[in-house]
Amino acid sequence: AEETAALAGVRDSLTGLANRRGLSMLGQQMVEVARRQGDAVHCVYVDIDQLAHVNEVVGHDAGDEVVVAVADALRAVTRSTDVVARWGGDEFCVIGPGAGMAPMELERRIRERVMQNPPVPDVVWSPRVCAGGAPDKVAAIRSLLPDAVYAPPEGVAEALRTAMASPPKYIGWRTSAN
Repeated sequence: AEETAALAGVRDSLTGLANRRGLSMLGQQMVEVARRQGDAVHCVYVDIDQLAHVNEVVGHDAGDEVVVAVADALRAVTRSTDVVARWGGDEFCVIGPGAGMAPMELERRIRERVMQNPPVPDVVWSPRVCAGGAPDKVAAIRSLLPDAVYAPPEGVAEALRTAMASPPKYIGWRTSAN
């Protein structure tokens, strides 16, 4: 019973993925290991497109099935060293060592995986997700991982300067050496 209660504190009850608390615990460990090794840690957010529409048209149980399908796809297409967490509602977060997978490739792989066994008819929801980063998420994840130093990957900083209106497609951290 104690083990079940302990897991409930760090796992999302619907998907079985880490929740924010679990992400914070595992992410802090990952940042610390990366710091000692002089490595990078990547972070990508994944948002389910049109989940509210699914909930309105076929109900919240079907919406939950979509969330679980995307969670299962994320679990299947990410590396075993990555931490996949449900950020809340229709949002997920992937944190892992190194540069990680490009957001567009992650989107493609999730979509491909979900389409193998769609949770709802495609007239209701065409498996679409958006992967990348958003400025409001940067602040939130930095509060969970206070020791991480934000540093966009090579080339992204210049792109951000020229296209400030659109959110970055990738969030990355480089750990500072002690």
